Amino acid sequence: MDNDKIVRLIKITEGWYTITEREGDLYFNDLRFGLISLDENETQFAFSYKLVPNGEDLIVEERPKFKRDAKRLMTALWQRMWGN
Repeated sequence: MDNDKIVRLIKITEGWYTITEREGDLYFNDLRFGLISLDENETQFAFSYKLVPNGEDLIVEERPKFKRDAKRLMTALWQRMWGN
């Protein structure tokens, strides 16, 4: 919490974040934009950053987003809008 990069991420997210562990790696997730999928088994946030310790420092890597994820989300939202 005393790392300047974490402090900056917390400010950017206005305090709306979670830190999760997946396969031994830590991820900082911005909750303001939600998940990429409506599937309850998927946990990929729209903005998620892998936290990689590097000696005394920390590397913050944004998890990539793919066009197929956006297409799948828009299709699901369209169907949901019509009650399907």
